[in-house]
Amino acid sequence: MLRVVLAGVLVLGCGAEGGDEDRPPEIDSAIAAFQEEQAEQAALAPAPLVLQEDTLRNALNYRCSDGTAVHAVYWVGPGARVVLGTLDTTMSLPQVEAASGAKYETAQPPLTWWSKGDSAQFGWQGRDLSCGRDDSIQF
Repeated sequence: MLRVVLAGVLVLGCGAEGGDEDRPPEIDSAIAAFQEEQAEQAALAPAPLVLQEDTLRNALNYRCSDGTAVHAVYWVGPGARVVLGTLDTTMSLPQVEAASGAKYETAQPPLTWWSKGDSAQFGWQGRDLSCGRDDSIQF
């Protein structure tokens, strides 16, 4: 209701010539009430969520095209990463920018894990493997 009144008052005020001193007091009080309402709403708005530390997001199992079983633990926060485990090794890959999905990689050794939905691409030991979720895997 206040916005409708304020909009009408502002339209009326736009046609008037002269400065603020020629403005009716109703306009000033409507503007003040509107600004107060906006300030109250801004004060009540929740602050944006910023993670101060890394938080476990998910842990999933995958089976890759060569039969490799991979356990992926996804972390979000300032040090966003995925920790990948196979039967032989564990590796941590930091998250990098991706146009789609979530991409993690290291330069040395060259490793890439790019997941989207229930599938992932795994660049490991010079091979590019396709991997899919497999909840039957036990680590």
